[in-house]
Amino acid sequence: MGEIKSTLDLVMEKTRHLTLSAEERHEQALSDLRKSLKGMIQKYLDGMLGLERFREEWTSAVSDSGIDDRGILFDLVAERVGPDGENQQLLYLLKEIYGLDVGPLTRMLNRYRDEVQAGSELRRKELKVELLENKGISGTAVLPNLGGDAVWTARKEVLRSEFEERVSKELQDLRKAATA
Repeated sequence: MGEIKSTLDLVMEKTRHLTLSAEERHEQALSDLRKSLKGMIQKYLDGMLGLERFREEWTSAVSDSGIDDRGILFDLVAERVGPDGENQQLLYLLKEIYGLDVGPLTRMLNRYRDEVQAGSELRRKELKVELLENKGISGTAVLPNLGGDAVWTARKEVLRSEFEERVSKELQDLRKAATA
C-alpha cells in the first residue's frame, strides 16, 4: 500500500537540493536580527526588559547573527521617534547604548509639544469667540472640539511637518555619531 505524504514532506522532497546563496543567507540573517531587535525594543518599552538585560540580549543577538552593523538598532529605535510619540525611553536607550548626547533632540521634541499646546489653546479661544459671535453660545462648559476643526488640523499638520524634518535631520546627525 502506498505511503500518504504530508504537504510538508512533498515540499521538502522537491526542495532538498536547493540551497541559499551567500547573499540570501545574509538577507535572512538581517531580517531575523531586525525582528529580534524589534521585539527587544518593545519589551524594553513595556518594562519587561531593563537596560542592562537589553544590552546583553542585543550583544548576543548581534553576535549570533553574524551581522556587524551598529546602525541597525539605531535605525529601529529612530523609526519610533517622532513629534507626537512618547520618546523619553527611546532617547534614553540611544543615549545609553551609543553614548549620544540626545539633549538637543529632547529639547526640540519638547518645543514641539509646547507649540502644539499653545496653538491648541489659542485655537480654542478663537473658536469660543466664534461660537459667541455666531451662535450666542458661551460659558465655562463650552469646550470646542479641536479634533473636528479643519483650521486647527491644518495648522497642526504644518507644525508637525516642520518638526518632522528637524527631527529627521537631528536623527541623521546622531546616527553618524553612533556609527562612527
